[in-house]
Amino acid sequence: MRALKYMGHNPRSFAIFSVILYFVLVFGVTLSYQTNFLKEGDGLAYSAVAEDIFHLNLPRTRALLDENKAPPSASDPPPSVPLNDRLRESQPLSFAMKVLKDLNAGFLPGYLVGSALPAMDNFLNYYIGQAICYVVFLTLAYSALARVSEFDREKLRVGYLFSLFAPYMVVIGAFPTKYLMVYVALFLVMNLFYLCYCSLKLRNIVLLFLSLLLLLVVKFQMAIVLGAVTILVLWIRSRKWIYGLALVPCLFLVNSNVSYFYNLYIQQSEDGQGRKFEALYNNYLIRLLIKYAMDMYGAFPWHGGIDSIVALGGALAPLVMLFQLANFAFNSAFQKRGPEPKYDQFVGWVAAAMSLTVFFGKTGFLEYLAIYFPFIGIKLEKRKIILPLILSFAIYFSVILVKVFWRG
Repeated sequence: MRALKYMGHNPRSFAIFSVILYFVLVFGVTLSYQTNFLKEGDGLAYSAVAEDIFHLNLPRTRALLDENKAPPSASDPPPSVPLNDRLRESQPLSFAMKVLKDLNAGFLPGYLVGSALPAMDNFLNYYIGQAICYVVFLTLAYSALARVSEFDREKLRVGYLFSLFAPYMVVIGAFPTKYLMVYVALFLVMNLFYLCYCSLKLRNIVLLFLSLLLLLVVKFQMAIVLGAVTILVLWIRSRKWIYGLALVPCLFLVNSNVSYFYNLYIQQSEDGQGRKFEALYNNYLIRLLIKYAMDMYGAFPWHGGIDSIVALGGALAPLVMLFQLANFAFNSAFQKRGPEPKYDQFVGWVAAAMSLTVFFGKTGFLEYLAIYFPFIGIKLEKRKIILPLILSFAIYFSVILVKVFWRG
């Protein structure tokens, strides 16, 4: 008990213990993984881009990419270019946005580390490389922020725990993804945004804009919106003309960003997704609620039953997210408010507002929504977070034991 209490007051010891526990969980996922890791999700497309950039020419990976590359057929019609892509190609700024989108920079570090590891069955070395990059960068960010006196260390620790062990984050990391590194950048931006809100020191502002630049590389849509909100808040609090001047190009970028995603929204309303909810897509509020729910259940094991730790994480994810939302809404409604928002209130409300941007994205993707929920969960007290995380961890390993020792 004394050791646990000491770790609670020592961020470095707490981080080391959490990292060890996280890699135990990663090891459990590798035991239960049944399919080719790089074939899941957008793994083949991400890997093709990474190979073109790094020119690693690894025989197994190159053979996999060549095997799954569909040759064009002479009878195939010429590919059509969507309207929104034609609009974006017509101007340099739009072309730069497309390059950032197609780069998938958040996937590249994990792919590079995975390629340096010994080859494993089902290409799980890339899964481990992705996990290593995520936990290392996230832990470095947490350890640096925990040294700053303005942060509530207890709440920051809760956010760090959710970032590693919440079922929705486990599910996101179990497939080839750029969203783990997107989350690390978002983790820095959200916390440095709060730090600048508390103290308008030049160092804090420089660090905030550097973190926004990092977020711009891995997820430019999110960086543009958060950048505009950040500059607006800094202008209101400082009343300095420089922020008001910087707000003008930011609003222009937001308008360009929203225009692009509104075109995408119109396009989706005319395709299969729109036809499924034809009567509802015309009502923005109902569509947002539908998209919120479908994204929350995006990794739910609809087919094949629960037969792996990954599928189980997909089943637990919406339950934990609903619990966090209910707790956040209840506390926000009845918690006393002071003249300045507390840390958990500030990042929780910013994350909740940013989560509404799923309205413009595709439907049924957990990662679009889940990356905001560790911040929403920060409002949970320590005694309320420990039980769900321990239960999730215990259920994960019960599945692993049954799978490894029962089925052989």
